Amino acid sequence: WSQYESERLRLKRKWPQGCERAGRVKTNLAMEGSDFLSRLDHDINELYCFHGTSPEGAYSIAESGFDILRIGSNKGTAFGNGFYFAESSSKADEYARDGNDVYSGIFALLLCRIACGSLYPVTEKGDLQAKKALATCQYDAVLADREECVGTYREFVIFSPAAIYPEYIVLYEHTSAPVIKL
Repeated sequence: WSQYESERLRLKRKWPQGCERAGRVKTNLAMEGSDFLSRLDHDINELYCFHGTSPEGAYSIAESGFDILRIGSNKGTAFGNGFYFAESSSKADEYARDGNDVYSGIFALLLCRIACGSLYPVTEKGDLQAKKALATCQYDAVLADREECVGTYREFVIFSPAAIYPEYIVLYEHTSAPVIKL
């Protein structure tokens, strides 16, 4: 928590007037009316978002934090070499994997706080401008807005493990609706 809090304070100093907001974030909308949103600093685009992994991965991340050496080891790096978070649990589920042994058939999502800071918006995979934009220090993270261009999901790409705090582990099973034959 102390590294995350330090990163939040760094972003507050970097953006004393606040950052352009990320817009209507689905996790925020789902949490309206709860005290969760009051915990977040909206001026630095602090959000709750999901990260899909395995149960073993979730416990390891909760214990030791995100490992920069594992970037892209699951699904790739279409929007840059960072840690990927989704505002939709169904998008994060695309990255989740079932576990081994007692976790066989069990999947995991982390509900994390992420301090995004200023977001560079991209709509196309492999946008080479994102890396250049981040190098200018005018942006801290990437908003991969596939919802805008093809109607799918938005993902937030964070490049510093210090800007991520894994707060909750969600374990679940995939189920299917019964098939009714006529």
